[in-house]
Amino acid sequence: MYRRGYVEQAQPVVYEQRSLADLWQRRMPIIAEDAGYDPNRDRARISSESNIKDGVNPLAFLVGPVVVKYGGEPAKCRVAEFAAYIPEDQRTVLSATGQLSWNYGQGLCTVNAPKAQGATGFLSKAGMVKLADVEIRSGNDYATVLAVAMDDKPLRESRQILVQVGTTERPMGWKTKPATLQGQPAEEVLSFGHAPWMIVDANLTVTLHNSKITSCQTLDANGQPVREIRLSGEAGSKSFQFPTGALYVILRD
Repeated sequence: MYRRGYVEQAQPVVYEQRSLADLWQRRMPIIAEDAGYDPNRDRARISSESNIKDGVNPLAFLVGPVVVKYGGEPAKCRVAEFAAYIPEDQRTVLSATGQLSWNYGQGLCTVNAPKAQGATGFLSKAGMVKLADVEIRSGNDYATVLAVAMDDKPLRESRQILVQVGTTERPMGWKTKPATLQGQPAEEVLSFGHAPWMIVDANLTVTLHNSKITSCQTLDANGQPVREIRLSGEAGSKSFQFPTGALYVILRD
C-alpha cells in the first residue's frame, strides 16, 4: 500500500522557516508535537519575526505534511486554512486529500482511497462503517480491517484483493478491573499475564462492491491458501464473514 502510493500524499499544510538565531535562542516553533506545548502559554517564545503569531494546532500533523526550513526567514511561513479539516467542536480531523479521517470523539479512524480502504478503532460502537467500496460491520469492540488491491487497480475493479484483520491481543492471564482516573472511566491492571499472547477471534462481516470477485480463501501467516470461504451477495457486491483464527483473506476473480 505504501510502496505503491495507494494513499495520496498531500501538499505541505505548514511550511515554517526558522532562522538560525531563533534556534540558538531556543525559541519555540510555530507547531510542535510535544503535548506539553501550549500555543497560548508559549506565544511569547515564538520568534518575533514570524508572520504566524498564535502557533498552529498540532492536529495539523494529521491533515498533511509539516515542513521546516532551517536558516530561513520566519516572516515567510505559510499555513493552510484548517477550518474545513479540523472543524471546531466536532472532534474530527480530515486529511487534505480527503482519504484519511479521524473521529477521536468516537474512537474511529478510516482510510478511503481508491485502492485501499479500511477502518480501525472501536468498530462495534461505530456500527456499519461505509467506505467508497467497502462496508464493515464488526462484533469486535476494537479491531482493524484493511482491504488492499493486489493488482494496482481500484478496489471496485480489482481482480485480487487482500483483506487483513487485527483484533485485541493480550498475554495469557492478563487481568484488569474497572477504575476511575481523573473522573473518567478507566481500567486498573491487576496482572500483566505471561506468554503466549492471546488474540481475540475476528467477528465481523466485510462487503466489497466489486462485480469481478468470485472466490475467497483464508491465508495462513505465510500467505498460503488454507480453505475456501463462502461468498454471498449480488453480482455487484460480495460479502463474507471473516473466519475465526485467521489474519488474512484473499479474494480473486
